Amino acid sequence: MSTIPSLPVPGEQQFPRRLLHYIAAHPALRSWALSPPLLSILLLVLIVRQGGLVVDVEDDGRDKLVSIVYAMMESIFSMTVRTLSLSAVTRTDELPWSLFRNHTPRHVPSQESQLSDVRPRIGSRKSTNLEVNGHLHHNLDKDHLDLPEVLIVTGLENASGPVQMKMCDYLTKKRVEARVENEDRVWEFEPVVVWVRREGAEVPWWVTDHFMCGTTVDPFAMDKPPRGLRPGAIIPQPYLKTLSLLLPYTHIHASISMHISNLLSAITTHPSLHSAITSRAVRAFPIYVRAHRLLVGDFTLPHLFEVKLHQQDSEGVGSQNKKGLGGGTGGVDSWNIIAGEEPDVNGLRQEGNEEDFDGWHVMPANVQGVWNVLMAHRVKKRREREEVMWLVKGPAHGGRRSAPGGSIDDILNEIIRTI
Repeated sequence: MSTIPSLPVPGEQQFPRRLLHYIAAHPALRSWALSPPLLSILLLVLIVRQGGLVVDVEDDGRDKLVSIVYAMMESIFSMTVRTLSLSAVTRTDELPWSLFRNHTPRHVPSQESQLSDVRPRIGSRKSTNLEVNGHLHHNLDKDHLDLPEVLIVTGLENASGPVQMKMCDYLTKKRVEARVENEDRVWEFEPVVVWVRREGAEVPWWVTDHFMCGTTVDPFAMDKPPRGLRPGAIIPQPYLKTLSLLLPYTHIHASISMHISNLLSAITTHPSLHSAITSRAVRAFPIYVRAHRLLVGDFTLPHLFEVKLHQQDSEGVGSQNKKGLGGGTGGVDSWNIIAGEEPDVNGLRQEGNEEDFDGWHVMPANVQGVWNVLMAHRVKKRREREEVMWLVKGPAHGGRRSAPGGSIDDILNEIIRTI
């Protein structure tokens, strides 16, 4: 009988390979062959928690990709997930209610075919579009409304301007407001949003700006989630929290900061590109660089911090009879509750006299590692006439002409190679 590898300690040698091996070898996944690139991007998004992920896909592969992301988030990270399908006929008054998950329908038949908002079984995708039942929000048990930790959105590119604006307003304010039985109520709304977008769709920049990461995938090259997957905590949320807590101790040298600034300037002044390099993107970029350093680089954790990780791991695994997120065999079941507190590097110097703990620095390779993921969905090619006009009217310092017919990836690779 094969032995399950242990959850690797952040910073140890070959950490990303060991982490992916730990996930892939876990018996709870039933030998599901995961997509390492997609899983790696999801890890980045979950560690940073600033901005969502947009995944471009051909239209006929959308449903399969939704089921894959749903299964990853629920079975690997034990997060509550909601799928939301928007369309051109979705109304703004429907939008707030469509964000809630696991409603208890009232005054509607109990047959599964008539419920448009029950949690889908992993590996399948049940419609959650409110246009299926335009009066669904009147049937909700408004005493038991639950917002998800992960929201998978499809059709946002097809939604009307007012619906897109409303959705962006929720993401900006991080709250949802709705009137319930003559009472105004407010819910905190900070999910990880994964937007499965039709490849080639034209979308306003102000919508795209809420999604820090972007990628294009071929779902037909991926395996479907196997039947019988259950919610679990192969990677416990406190483990991700640990990585997030280490971000401030991942330093960026002034020379790397200047390098990042030059790269972003090169995009905004490139004659072949339209770009949306906003203040939100500029602020988030270095944080994702830090997260990449944590995932792929070696570093030594302070002793007491590592001890806390091992204590939480052993105590969590020993709690096999608890219910809830992370419970059961091999579960961790809320490390922060079991251990009494979340591990926090802020207190290490006081607790263990770790005077020499100064953190670690990012490398240029970490900038390169997130470059295309953070930038490709924020740029598009200019038409030839626009490029000529840009060269005539462009910036005073001049611009560099790209190779004719170069793709966006080609141009981005040229920039990162030459700056």
